[in-house]
Amino acid sequence: MALALSAILSPAANADFYSMDGMDYGNGVMTTTQEYSGNRASIPTKTIEIQTGIPSGAIVPFLGNCPKGSRVFKELAGRVVVGAGELDDGTLRHRYKLGETGGTQLHKLTIEEMPKHSHGVQTEPDGSGGSGSVATGPRKPVKNWPTEPAGGDGYHENRMPYMAMNWCKFD
Repeated sequence: MALALSAILSPAANADFYSMDGMDYGNGVMTTTQEYSGNRASIPTKTIEIQTGIPSGAIVPFLGNCPKGSRVFKELAGRVVVGAGELDDGTLRHRYKLGETGGTQLHKLTIEEMPKHSHGVQTEPDGSGGSGSVATGPRKPVKNWPTEPAGGDGYHENRMPYMAMNWCKFD
């Protein structure tokens, strides 16, 4: 992508930035450190072409179609980007190697991942049993009864809030 700069060379000239395909990139202000004297008609007009571009191999997100000279980078479809390097925030330590992939869209919790907890039912062994009479006398120790397992043993979604964009690779 080539950009062109068109400006009148004066102490505070307007500079128009636009691409060679006619897209407007807005206006800027250009300044000079040289003294200027004379009328505006005598100011020379110059066009400066600045060649710039996106380096080959760059992967850039676009909220729309990939621009000319790039293609959809399918390897990132449905994935998030993580910076390469070491993460050590005091709770987790992991080194992300360049090009490494990982994670899952769905995850099934293991027993080790569940918070530590217990279930149980406590009963009085000599309770009234619903007969209308009340048990009297000294209380006996409470009896603990385990419950049956609960839960569907299924997977849960493992996705953070997101915005889908095209990741485009420039060749």
